[in-house]
Amino acid sequence: MHLSFVTPAAALIALAGVVAVLAVFAGEQRLDRLRSLLGLRRGHTQSSRLVAGAIAAVALLLTLAAAQPVIASGVSKKGRADADVYFVFDVSRSMAARTSPSAPTRLERARRDGEDLRGMLPSIAIGIASLNDRLLPHLFPTVSSTAFASTLQNALGINKPRAALFYGTGGVGTKLDSVGDLATEGYFGKEAKKRIAVVFTDGETLSEGLDTLPSRLRQAHVQTFFVRYWSQKDRIYLPSGTVETTYSPDFSSGRVLDRVAQSLGTPVFQGGRPQAVASALRTALGNGPTGPRQRDLGSYPLAPWLVLLAFPFLALILFWRHVPWAAPRARPQE
Repeated sequence: MHLSFVTPAAALIALAGVVAVLAVFAGEQRLDRLRSLLGLRRGHTQSSRLVAGAIAAVALLLTLAAAQPVIASGVSKKGRADADVYFVFDVSRSMAARTSPSAPTRLERARRDGEDLRGMLPSIAIGIASLNDRLLPHLFPTVSSTAFASTLQNALGINKPRAALFYGTGGVGTKLDSVGDLATEGYFGKEAKKRIAVVFTDGETLSEGLDTLPSRLRQAHVQTFFVRYWSQKDRIYLPSGTVETTYSPDFSSGRVLDRVAQSLGTPVFQGGRPQAVASALRTALGNGPTGPRQRDLGSYPLAPWLVLLAFPFLALILFWRHVPWAAPRARPQE
């Protein structure tokens, strides 16, 4: 267990607290000079000291909150010792299509389903890979929900890395046969007897290499499921909200993907049904031995509590400065 700061540079706001405290004392000195000119006794300094202390406390607490302190701890997690799963996300240009400028893109919908699936399979080691004209690993199979969530949200992006293939009306193409790299490029460990890939795609792909894909996957005992995101209403919208004219939905993509799935003896699920996919995965995984897999990072943010602690000191400042009877009044000199 250790303490770390997410945004340590934000601690510079402490300078504002220093300026505020100096302003309180400078104001008190001016008041003392004015009392002397008017023949009044020197005022009590207790109020100013309390206000300055309260301001310093508020500044300190808000500075720490801005730096976002987090208590982190490592937790050993157990999982299936004989099973690895990869979530493969199509990141080609066509996955940016959606039904309207305000609707989620195909990739955003796939990412959301992937996140839900991860939560339904907590004891299964799951990795993440992206697919356009090649397969790229981002996270090797792990039971760490922290690593999975961070990779899912930060590592995947449309056409990242940029594809070199173009087809149809100008959209960047997917080479679905690259999924076969899972079988030949060492994605799965030797201890993984159950090897599964879940491919999130719109199915708009080049047909090159698809005939040999089933044999490549079967040879390495990789079982594959497809989750499809596609609608004939989908279009790619530019930041201005206008339709990108170089892309139109590929109406043959459904037949192509169905043919590939049929050759693999696997179904094609429609996007937005993670429960159905999870059920199929549980059936395919069956039962098996469990054991320690990875250490997951747990974290507890302290910033909300620090902000809450600042409120009593802020109330004290308002009380002493704005309640007429709270602060002692100066009296004429005798």
